[in-house]
Amino acid sequence: MSPRALWVHAIVCVLAVVFAWRMAHRVEEKTGGPSSRTLLDAAAGEVVAVEYTWARGTSKLTSAGTGKDRVVTVDLAREIEPPKEKKPAKDAKGDAGPEDAASDAGPSGDASEAPVAPVEKKREEAKFPAGRTVLNGLEALEP
Repeated sequence: MSPRALWVHAIVCVLAVVFAWRMAHRVEEKTGGPSSRTLLDAAAGEVVAVEYTWARGTSKLTSAGTGKDRVVTVDLAREIEPPKEKKPAKDAKGDAGPEDAASDAGPSGDASEAPVAPVEKKREEAKFPAGRTVLNGLEALEP
């Protein structure tokens, strides 16, 4: 590559970086689109509680204070399924024993083949302080 071509490439790269930097920091307010609609008519700092509900639990965000002193706590309540039991491993040889050979003949009546009772789900409840990302999400609901 000649020195002249090198200079042209360098100048074009610098111009591209400057253009990208200027465009990245431009803020344009959308009007009339789906993101310009008001979802919640509240002033900054008025949202004090938000509750999320899903199939296995709920989480409630509670806000206290204003401005930089604003603190958000999370109350989490969810159901946790216990880990599934693993089936016993086969022989190291991989051969099916006589009990495996007859397994397709139906239940043999052993106690080991009795139906297993459904396992109860555990309920977990916790309260902890939320991080900055949760606070940012809560503030995003406010105009």
